[in-house]
Amino acid sequence: MSASAGRTVLRCFGACLALTMGLLSGCAQKLPDPATREADYKAVSSRIIDRVAALKATYPVLEGIAPRFTDDLYFEHGVTWALDDPAQPAGRRNARFAIFEQGGFWIRLHFYRSAWAGAAMFKPVEFDDLKLWFSYGYRPGDDPAVIAAVSRIIGEEKKKFDAASLR
Repeated sequence: MSASAGRTVLRCFGACLALTMGLLSGCAQKLPDPATREADYKAVSSRIIDRVAALKATYPVLEGIAPRFTDDLYFEHGVTWALDDPAQPAGRRNARFAIFEQGGFWIRLHFYRSAWAGAAMFKPVEFDDLKLWFSYGYRPGDDPAVIAAVSRIIGEEKKKFDAASLR
C-alpha cells in the first residue's frame, strides 16, 4: 500500500471513529437515568388506572371499581364464571368460562416489565420497558361503551408518553 493510500485509510478510520464517538456521546446524554425512568413508568401506570377508575362518574356500572395495586386493575359487571365440567375440580384441564348478562363485561389492566412469563399470547401496549396487558370480555352482540372508553384512555396516554419520549 502506498503512503498516500495509508494516510487516506487512517483519515477515513479517524473520521469514522470520531463520528462513532460523537454519536455514542450524544446517546449517552439523551438516556434518562433509571430513577427518572422509574418515576415516568409509575406516573403513566397510576394515571391510566386513576383515569379508568374515574370513569365511574360517567358509567354508573363502574361504581364498585377500585384498583387493587398500583399496577393492576380488574373489574367485572354482570359476569358469572362456570367450569367446563362442573363435576371436575377447576384446573388446567377444566377451565372456567364467562357467562355474560345483558351489558355484562370484564376488564383487566396489568402492567409488567420485560418478557411476559405467562402462557397467553397477546400484543401488549408498550411504554418503553413498561408494558400493559389490557384484556376484556363481553357478550357477542353487546357494545360496551366502557371498554371503548378504557381503550381511548390507553391510546391517549400512549400518545402522551411517546411525545414526551421524543423530546
